[in-house]
Amino acid sequence: GAMGVPSPPSSPRRAGAAPHSTSSTSIGLVLAGVACLAAVAVGSFGLTTEATLGIDLGTTFSVAATCERGIVTVVRVPGGSGTRDADTMPSVVYFPERAAEAAVVGADAAMRRATHPRRVVYDAKRIIGRLVDDPVVAEETKHLPFAVVDNGDGFAAIEMSTNEHEPKSRHTNHTNTRLIAPEEVGAMILERLKRVAERGDGGAVSVWKSRLGFRFRTVTVSVPVNFSKEQKAATLRAARSAGFEGTVVHGMLCAGMFGAVIGEAFPGAVYATQSLSFRAPVLVGQAVTAEVTLTRITGRKASFDTKVLVFPEKRRGDESAAAVAVDGQALALLPPTRRVAA
Repeated sequence: GAMGVPSPPSSPRRAGAAPHSTSSTSIGLVLAGVACLAAVAVGSFGLTTEATLGIDLGTTFSVAATCERGIVTVVRVPGGSGTRDADTMPSVVYFPERAAEAAVVGADAAMRRATHPRRVVYDAKRIIGRLVDDPVVAEETKHLPFAVVDNGDGFAAIEMSTNEHEPKSRHTNHTNTRLIAPEEVGAMILERLKRVAERGDGGAVSVWKSRLGFRFRTVTVSVPVNFSKEQKAATLRAARSAGFEGTVVHGMLCAGMFGAVIGEAFPGAVYATQSLSFRAPVLVGQAVTAEVTLTRITGRKASFDTKVLVFPEKRRGDESAAAVAVDGQALALLPPTRRVAA
């Protein structure tokens, strides 16, 4: 029978997502959709004049969604699961031994893991924008079949040998190697999703619009809220290398916001519903503050009002210069053993 896409390798400390993982798919779709809505907010400020594209550049899988005239559409990736179209695409790139040959992105790349383990790059997001001596890089390298080395400026880069059987080493002097920046891998993933989104068969852009040569000029890429300045900058470089202009990196602020502001982690809580309005873009370098008000508790149900303010980089703390980035309400179902003081 036909083979499905193998998931990237996992280790005891982290479980790799299954090819059709409901949780990873759902989270990716939400992040791509939110990124897309954030792009709509950018459009309201006159920064874009076209249909918007949002992408969740995920560690294991990536998702794209478009928004036009208020309608969000998830981009269907042809062959995204290896055997059929899918809403997600593996964040995997295969680099042929001959540099002149084009890299392979997505499910087809993931399928080459068994035959070319050291030429298939995955989990690049875990080391993007990190220094090579970062403890996180050292830990990640233990679980990767390819070498991670210094790019010459102190940052982590992937070393790809022209010899498939070359032993993995962080301290090689071989000349037949190629250094690949993690953001280069990210750029290839973004570029593939961009091309699919621009084609009529992706389901996000009409066939006639695709035939007229429609292209997305901008993209909103979702990144984790704990990404450092360097990691965000590397993600921006990836987007620009993929052919986008005026890129905004929108941090996913709301997912863990309530517990952080209230001071309660609420382990086991389920955020059942949320009605949030995204009113302004969040740009790299801007400061963000969040206000969360517990409005009502009924049994295990806790209702919150929230408002997120964004400040220009040089006017942090100046509320007269702040813009409301997000506001709305959320309802959380608390675990049976937790109570919140009203």
